[in-house]
Amino acid sequence: MLGGGVLVNSGVLSNATLNAATTNTGSAYNVSANLTITNNSGGYISGLVISATTYNANSGSITNNLALISGSNNEFTQAFIAPGATVSGGVVSGWACIYEQGGIVSGIVLSAGGGLYVSSAAVAAGTQINNGGLFHVLGGTGSNTTVGSGGVYQLSNGGVARGTTTVASGGKLAASQDSFLSGTIFDNGTISGGTIGVGVNLYQTGGLVSGTTVGTSGNLAVSAGSATGILVSGAGASAGTWAPNALISGATILSGGYLGDGQGTLSAVTISNGGTARVVAAGSAYNVTVSSGGTYLVSGGGLAGGTTTVASGGTLNGATDGALSGTIFDNGTVLGGIVQSSANLYQTGGLVSGTIVGASGNIAVSAGSATGILVSGAGASAGTWTASSLISGATVLSGGYLGDGAGVLSAVTVGNGGTARVVAAGSAYNVTVSSGGTYLVSGGGLAGGTTTVASGGTLNGATDGALSGTILDNGTVLGGVVQSGANLYQTGGLVSGTTVGASGNLAISAGSATGILVSGAGASAGTWTASSLISGATVLSGGYLGDGAGVLSAVCR
Repeated sequence: MLGGGVLVNSGVLSNATLNAATTNTGSAYNVSANLTITNNSGGYISGLVISATTYNANSGSITNNLALISGSNNEFTQAFIAPGATVSGGVVSGWACIYEQGGIVSGIVLSAGGGLYVSSAAVAAGTQINNGGLFHVLGGTGSNTTVGSGGVYQLSNGGVARGTTTVASGGKLAASQDSFLSGTIFDNGTISGGTIGVGVNLYQTGGLVSGTTVGTSGNLAVSAGSATGILVSGAGASAGTWAPNALISGATILSGGYLGDGQGTLSAVTISNGGTARVVAAGSAYNVTVSSGGTYLVSGGGLAGGTTTVASGGTLNGATDGALSGTIFDNGTVLGGIVQSSANLYQTGGLVSGTIVGASGNIAVSAGSATGILVSGAGASAGTWTASSLISGATVLSGGYLGDGAGVLSAVTVGNGGTARVVAAGSAYNVTVSSGGTYLVSGGGLAGGTTTVASGGTLNGATDGALSGTILDNGTVLGGVVQSGANLYQTGGLVSGTTVGASGNLAISAGSATGILVSGAGASAGTWTASSLISGATVLSGGYLGDGAGVLSAVCR
């Protein structure tokens, strides 16, 4: 049909080229149009190709296999799909667009500059976006969409992606934060923004996910590529890595959210009140911040590295085998875990409990308390540094070192090859020195409570270590000053070079004491059984040396 007027079709239109404005209420097949064509209610058009013109699909019309291409001189081509209209199948390329205003559009292929815009309440299903194509859902719904390399899929104004969305390598899905990703999403390209809703799974097999929110009961699983700047928030919201080459960085975990790392890497993660992050197996995490109410779990050989910060009210749980590496700043709670070689755990408040300090690892307590820790291995160390710091219930094994510079040690066991030292303003109470263990008290440091030195163990009080409370010695006590009201009961082994000060007492029932000094009002020393010996003692003003059943030798008064 050629002409410059208006063509109204109410019957069948087939194999025509239209250069006039056309209104269709019948059936049309394989028609080309260069001017406006309108398909009204009851109309059916199949195989329509339009160029440099406008197509209107009105309510009640049906269009199959619609093709929009730009004009020969790059003129714009457009189609408007009204509410109640149906368009099935078609191709849009060049400078050409379909505007979906409330009808149903399905099976459209977009390429080389072609666009499809879906407004509120409208639906577009089965769209294929090829290189150069743009699919923009503005408040409407896109269903079962495939984004090829070079294709762009945009969601805004509350737009929704439903069904199965596939983003190939080189493809891009960009969503505003008020838009929703629903159904199942397979991503090997780039996804930015959007919110993953209830029951939705985003499987990332490569490429990038950026700035996306994982909402209540939503899930992001990263097996390859990286996810950055994500937010995981709401009951049942979860995200995680599942392969060695998977990375999640810059994530924030809010109340109810869960972030897991099975094999990949987490980096620069913030765990807020009610949020949880967990690193297990071959997973590793770096530069994690645990805010008040947040929980960070590291177990099964998982590694916490870089700089880990635990704020007051936050919890890092290293279980029995979580690897704590790098630098840990703790003002909250650290439970368990193993401080690795060259790692430093700086406790500035709160609690450390049940943690193991391994070879060349270190715990430094400047405030708060550390309880039930184990210090073991060459170069392993732990210590207090201020008056407000406490270490209690610690065990120090071979190669380990426990120091007390200004705080308090309590209920410490020094095992074979282990060393504990109290100096300056430090004090220790109820210390047990096992065979092969060494306990050093010097520089005015104080050993109080009940100190037990087993056979083979050594307490070295130097020249100025204060020995207070009760000392039960079956091993070796070297030096030190027995304080007022203190009792050193020697049941075996050796006491050597020790000073018994005013109102202090040394009682020997077995073993020998040599080179002791007894000086000051009420200072006393003595033997109580036939198997006890005091030799080379010096007794000065106010001192008393008695021999009840044993032997005194080379005594100077």
